[in-house]
Amino acid sequence: MSEILHDPEIITDQVPLPKRDSTSVRRGESDAERQRQTAFDSAPHWQGRALEPFSVSRETLFLQLRVAAGAPPLFAAMADAEAWYADAVRIAWLCSHRPEAWQELRARPLELQAAIDAWADAAIDSRRDKVDLVLLTLRLWNESQINAHEPSPDPAGKDREPGN
Repeated sequence: MSEILHDPEIITDQVPLPKRDSTSVRRGESDAERQRQTAFDSAPHWQGRALEPFSVSRETLFLQLRVAAGAPPLFAAMADAEAWYADAVRIAWLCSHRPEAWQELRARPLELQAAIDAWADAAIDSRRDKVDLVLLTLRLWNESQINAHEPSPDPAGKDREPGN
C-alpha cells in the first residue's frame, strides 16, 4: 500500500470551517451582506469542518470508485438510503480532503477505497451520523448537477445543421 495511506496528516487533512463574526445580521446591513451571510450559513460542512466543492474531478473519481467497488447503478442507490451510504462515505471523504490526499491514488482505486473505509470507521460513530451523511451527500450531488449540460431537442427539426 502507498505511504500516503499511513500518513495521518494527509488522510485527515480536512479543511477547517472558517471563523465568522458571531453577531447576527444587523439592521441596516446591505442586501449583499445578508446574501453573503446566508451563503456562508448554508455552506456544506461535516462534523464542524467546511467541505470542498463536489467538483468535476471529485465526481469523476467518485464514479471510478463506484465501478471498482461493483456498486449498484447510481440512481438505484440514490433511491435507497442503505445502498447510498457507501457512496455517501466516498463523496464525504473526497470533499473533506484536498486533492493532494487522493491524486496519487487515482490509479489504485482499491487502495483509495481502503483509505476511505478507514476514515469512515474513525469519523462515523452513530446512526445519526450516517443519516446526516446520507442527506448531506445527496444535497452535494444534487447541487453539483444543477449546471450539468442536458441536450435538448432541436425545435427546427432534423433539416437544420447543428451549431451553437
